Amino acid sequence: MILKPTMPVVALLLALSGPAAAQVQFSQEQADQGKSIFTMQCESCHGGDLNGGVGGGPPLTGDYFLDLWADQPVSGLFHFIKDTMPADTPGSLSSADVARLIAYILQFGGAEAGGEPLSSDPNALDAITLERPADN
Repeated sequence: MILKPTMPVVALLLALSGPAAAQVQFSQEQADQGKSIFTMQCESCHGGDLNGGVGGGPPLTGDYFLDLWADQPVSGLFHFIKDTMPADTPGSLSSADVARLIAYILQFGGAEAGGEPLSSDPNALDAITLERPADN
């Protein structure tokens, strides 16, 4: 006999499992704007393919990036970019531009745009976890 859980049972199981981390969402417009910012501010160090460039910047895609940032709140990545990038003028990017850059980096790495734009409020980003894709 197969039992189908009722809605109260499903709700109870979800409550017992603890709060779920929100998924990263960003808009296509945000990612497009991020690409323009990346081209002007980041490409010389991180490369056009985000695999590291002649300027010595590390890859912003693939296992290297995921090993640093996956399974952590997006706020960590946000603060790192906001406080230390670009290397020649750290802290010069606006919060909105940092969110746009993150949207572009995520889209380049295979995430799909859709939904609301990624917040530029680091406190809101504390509740959003960058999840490692299932195939990594």
